Amino acid sequence: MNTPARAVTRLREALVGDLCGISFNHGSPHHRFIVALYASILELAGDFTIALQHSRYSCLPIILRSVVEAHIDFLILIKSEPNHNYILATFYHDQLRTAKTALAEKPDGARSAPSSQQEWEHFRDTAEAELLRLKNSGYSPLKTRKRFEMAGKPTWYGSVYSILSSHAHNNLLVLARRHFEKGSVNPQPVFEKEWADADVLPLVKQMGFVMSEAYAQIRSFFGRPHDQHLDTLAREFLALCFRRTEG
Repeated sequence: MNTPARAVTRLREALVGDLCGISFNHGSPHHRFIVALYASILELAGDFTIALQHSRYSCLPIILRSVVEAHIDFLILIKSEPNHNYILATFYHDQLRTAKTALAEKPDGARSAPSSQQEWEHFRDTAEAELLRLKNSGYSPLKTRKRFEMAGKPTWYGSVYSILSSHAHNNLLVLARRHFEKGSVNPQPVFEKEWADADVLPLVKQMGFVMSEAYAQIRSFFGRPHDQHLDTLAREFLALCFRRTEG
C-alpha cells in the first residue's frame, strides 16, 4: 500500500500548487463556491493522506465521505451558474433551523452567538426571508439523492456513498470489524486494527479519482489548458491502482 499512498500524496500536493495559479472572479458567488469546494476537496484529501501514512484506517472512509459530498456539490455548480442558488437554499434552511432551535432553548446563557433573543429573532427572520425568496424562484434545498442525480453521479448514492456512510453512521457490522477480532471466543475491543490492502485500495482509488476529475473540471471551467505534469501524475496514479487490482 506504500506505493499508492505515495502516489495519491504526490497528486494531491501537485494539485494544491496548481490551485494557486487559478484566476477567477472574486465578486462572483458562483466562482467563489466552486473554488472553495475544490479547495475543500484538496484540504480533506490532505487529511486523508496523513491518516493513510500513519495507518489510521478507521477515519479514511469518513474523510472520503466528506470529500465525495464536496465533489457532488462542486459538480452541480460546474454544470450551471444558477445552481449556486441550491447551495444558498440549503444554507438558509440550516440557518433557519439553528435559529428556531436556539430560540426554543433556555437559558439564554447556554446559547452561542448571537446571544440575545432579539439577535436570534433577526437571524431567524433573515434566513426565513432569504429561503422564501429562493423557493419562489424555484430553488429549494436538495435532498441527498437529488444532489447525486444533478451531479451526474446517480449510481454513487446507493454504492460509494452508501458504503462510506456506513462507516460514519456506526453501522453494527462496521463497528464489529473495526473493534473486534473475527472468530475470537471472548472478544475484547481492539484499537487501530491493521486493514488489508484490499480494503484500503478502493478508498485510495476513489480519492485519486475525485481529485483527478475535479482538477479536469475546474481547469475546463476556467478555460485553463491542462498541465502535462499533472495529467501524467493522474494517469499514473489510476494506472497503478488498476494494475494492483488486477494483480
